[in-house]
Amino acid sequence: MKLEDVLAPKTIRSWKDMPMQRFDNIVWETLGRKYARKENQQWVSMTLKASLCLN
Repeated sequence: MKLEDVLAPKTIRSWKDMPMQRFDNIVWETLGRKYARKENQQWVSMTLKASLCLN
């Protein structure tokens, strides 16, 4: 499964300039609860944030 299959790229890109705390919360509420374990919450957020910064 690709991230684009779960969430529209436009939505993902709209999160790019959010403060980190808000970004963490939105990523976890939108994606993490369904697709990751709680202990991986920080990894999920940081990986997505790093990907957004590279694009």
